[in-house]
Amino acid sequence: MIFERMISMTDILFINPLGWDRYIWTRVLEDMPNQTFDFIEFTEESFKSISKKGIETELLNKMTKVKRGGYIISASYGTVVLLNGLEIFGEYLNEVNLMVIEGLEPIPPKSVLKTYFEPEIKFASKEEYLSKTLSEEEMQDKFLVELLLRKLRKRGSEYVISPSAELEYNYLSLYAGIDNLGLLKKCREVFNKVTIFSYFKLIPANYIQIEEKDHLLMVTKPEMIVKELLGKK
Repeated sequence: MIFERMISMTDILFINPLGWDRYIWTRVLEDMPNQTFDFIEFTEESFKSISKKGIETELLNKMTKVKRGGYIISASYGTVVLLNGLEIFGEYLNEVNLMVIEGLEPIPPKSVLKTYFEPEIKFASKEEYLSKTLSEEEMQDKFLVELLLRKLRKRGSEYVISPSAELEYNYLSLYAGIDNLGLLKKCREVFNKVTIFSYFKLIPANYIQIEEKDHLLMVTKPEMIVKELLGKK
């Protein structure tokens, strides 16, 4: 307890999906007043060089500052990173709760992973990018528009999406071929309470089934996350 008073402690640590910054959690944060937050992001700007060691250092630094009774919330790629760090950091997570949002499917081997990426797409304007990404109805959602524009970078007279396919591959390849479901079993031994949201069917495991379109649950149905955090029925 003295240690917690000396260091600024965190109520909720968010470990982000690949390529998205902290803004993606806006709809969750709006309903969580009087809480302290921190974030681990995997963007173009997050690490000078992408390596397991660099990511593990960031994990250790931020996970050890989560309060007892606090939460770590991982989403998609963030879940992969968390699960792969449990063996190293599990001892620091006493009485901390975990919420997992997707990211439980195994990342394919590097040889297969490379085939997933297409050549870089360029856009003449922000408007072209938005019109090709969002429906007319979605275009009316200011939050969605801002969220997507944050991924856009200007290169000369054109716009490209960040992170690039090469950078995404560099992140994903760190954990290629690893069985994340096998690692998930360790969560029950490490964390105080574990809540799992998954479209991917998990047998046997207690989890909350979501639809495939809700992969980014914090954007599509943030109320499901808030309900669990606040312990609402």
